[in-house]
Amino acid sequence: MNGLTLLENGIIGSQDAMEELAAKQNARILLVSDSHGRQAILEAIIKHSGKDCDAVIFTGDGADDFINCLETACNDSELMQAMPGIAATVMGNNDAGMYPSSVFGKLHLPQSILLSAAGYKIYAVHGHRHYVYYGTENIEAEASALGADIAVFGHTHYPAEFYGRLYLANPGSCSFPRRLSKAGFAVMTLTEPEINTVFYKIDPNSGTGFVPYIPEILF
Repeated sequence: MNGLTLLENGIIGSQDAMEELAAKQNARILLVSDSHGRQAILEAIIKHSGKDCDAVIFTGDGADDFINCLETACNDSELMQAMPGIAATVMGNNDAGMYPSSVFGKLHLPQSILLSAAGYKIYAVHGHRHYVYYGTENIEAEASALGADIAVFGHTHYPAEFYGRLYLANPGSCSFPRRLSKAGFAVMTLTEPEINTVFYKIDPNSGTGFVPYIPEILF
């Protein structure tokens, strides 16, 4: 990302980057969620995987961390170089609806967003209003009604990958994992006709700080 421009509520980048993302034959999407005050982890994740991705979607609860990360990138060349061309966030149940920003002014966060990438339409939402602890039916219904092929969400603090009426993915929490999961994130690769998501966990003993893993709990 060469600059930070607010395109619409929750989506930051450039119009050219948006059009390129929609038209790509394949795309990589960095999925992160539920940082809850751990901005440093977000920055480390973006520096690790952002440069190889076309977009980053933060699915709530820590939106201020994500916004602060974007602002930090303005004065951190390494972080800016790693930042994907599109950065998007939604409001979680622990987020405010508006954040004053020195870069974006009053940044209003949406409950959900729709993003087009490599021929797919992605619906992103936190998930608390959809009662995701009890299942994904509500998210599937809303995403399907909007014509989405993919739904990404957070809130549960554990990773999930599920094929129902559409493809669903939850990267888990990057700071406070629950159940048997690990703190981490996910990278979703979109090709026609395949969707492949790789989950990563924080591993301070690895050279990069993150390693791929197969979560023990999936929907």
